[in-house]
Amino acid sequence: MEGNNKSGQGNLILGIVLVTISLFVLVYANINFPDFRVGGQKLPGPKFFPSLLSVFLIISGIYEIILALLKKPLFKNRKIPITELIKDWRFQNFFILVLSIILYVPCIKLLGFFIGTTLIAVVLLYRLEVSPGKSFFVAISLSLIIMLLFEKLFKIQLPDGFFNITF
Repeated sequence: MEGNNKSGQGNLILGIVLVTISLFVLVYANINFPDFRVGGQKLPGPKFFPSLLSVFLIISGIYEIILALLKKPLFKNRKIPITELIKDWRFQNFFILVLSIILYVPCIKLLGFFIGTTLIAVVLLYRLEVSPGKSFFVAISLSLIIMLLFEKLFKIQLPDGFFNITF
């Protein structure tokens, strides 16, 4: 029974975080990202991908919240000492993920898309116990593929940052 209780709590927290962050990104993208027009025709522009991803994550978050609400009871009446919570692997992963999401935009603005994305991806992969060599390879490959897709195929300029790295 306790396994279901923890699972219900996890679903609820995940769902709330997904919906909250996704709503913020959706609103931010639609207010701050410009429309893309060619010959008077409105085409998907810089806000298309974050908006699409946000809608998908909002739906996923709502699904997680519904799963949590279907599992009863969600919360057990016991207090967990903060020192025990901080030592919990899942809490640490949650904290690192939220911190990474918050720091991602300032990081890519300062360091540029390639270095910022690579850095965040390496930290997250390393935290998930991927070897350092594999973490760097995957993170660099991911960053390069995304840069090629957006800058060459979609013609969307990604942040250059301090180091001015572009294709």
